[in-house]
Amino acid sequence: MPVIAELDDSLATLQFPEAVPLTEWRALFHDSPLAIAYVSPDLRLVRVNGRFAMLCGCMAGEVLGRHCYEVCGEEPAAPSEGAAAAPQPCPSCRVAETLQAGAVVEFDRPHGRSILHVVASPVIERWGEVTGAVLMIADVTSERAQRQQVIEAQRLATVGTMTSGVAHELRNPLTSILGFAQLLRRRTDLPEGARAQLERIWTEAQRCDHIVSNLLKFTRRSGRAKAPVDVNRVVIESLDLLRHPLQAGGVQVHQALHPQPLQVMGHFCELQQVVQNIVKNALDALSTVRGGNVTLRTLPRDASVLMEFENDGPRIAEPHKLFQPFFTTKEPGKGTGLGLSVSDAIVRDHGGRIEAMNAPGGVLFRITLPRIPSAEAS
Repeated sequence: MPVIAELDDSLATLQFPEAVPLTEWRALFHDSPLAIAYVSPDLRLVRVNGRFAMLCGCMAGEVLGRHCYEVCGEEPAAPSEGAAAAPQPCPSCRVAETLQAGAVVEFDRPHGRSILHVVASPVIERWGEVTGAVLMIADVTSERAQRQQVIEAQRLATVGTMTSGVAHELRNPLTSILGFAQLLRRRTDLPEGARAQLERIWTEAQRCDHIVSNLLKFTRRSGRAKAPVDVNRVVIESLDLLRHPLQAGGVQVHQALHPQPLQVMGHFCELQQVVQNIVKNALDALSTVRGGNVTLRTLPRDASVLMEFENDGPRIAEPHKLFQPFFTTKEPGKGTGLGLSVSDAIVRDHGGRIEAMNAPGGVLFRITLPRIPSAEAS
């Protein structure tokens, strides 16, 4: 008895927290950044919060009592002719495992063009029966895209290292070819036909050497210190690296470069990356029509330098969204939606701005960069 009395005294001194008001639980449920749903054992929606309703594109009251895969399923397969396909549980859904085993299950599943991460937790009564499951759902599309971008960046860094090594190895035989070709060009006893072929060898070897130089310049890491850069040379050398895909796509390139050097303070390789991203974007847009034209212009304007890239591809529905990370108008798997956002960041780092707009007969990209003051007087 003394032990029991002592235990009673201890319990009397304990401080139990007050019960959380029901209004606070409701606020926590509805204001959660996650989409939350409570489903019955037959996968019918018993209760959902506002975020889940938004995910389904419905009002909360419209989805209650319906199967979850009816209102928030994966892309349904096209029904066969003459038969209406009844909604079926999602192929990648694992909520049934939670209901059967009474265990928490996590999985990813598609939802249109998005990727959803689902945590399914069982609702277990005191006698051990599983009476439903609580689903907490987060849209992880951007997170997965960022992860994939990191993997791609690592892969490209490896490719860049390999490219630099290959370019260095090619430089040695190219130097020998150019040297011997130069010696042969000085001879006066060569037949006319052989001289013409030798000139062709000399020209093509010089072109290869120029490409190798550009590759080395493009893969070399630039320091943080900016230096004077001629935007005309940036455009010309960028086009040299894109000559093959442009020719393969049947795209005609027209250059309208300012006759005098237009210098800005910046990193040559980073500006070259911007030019290549924009031209590649135009190439992708023109691939739907097989061919087309790309016009590149450089011109001074007050204290700035303008670079304009115009193509006669299809118009853009929302030009202001092009520079948002992960925004893309390409088919899934054809692009990450980061090329133009990276270009925007580079241009802003150079003190400039980049714009995209629909122009008569096509699309226009315009880059504005601050011009080196001393270059204006030259």
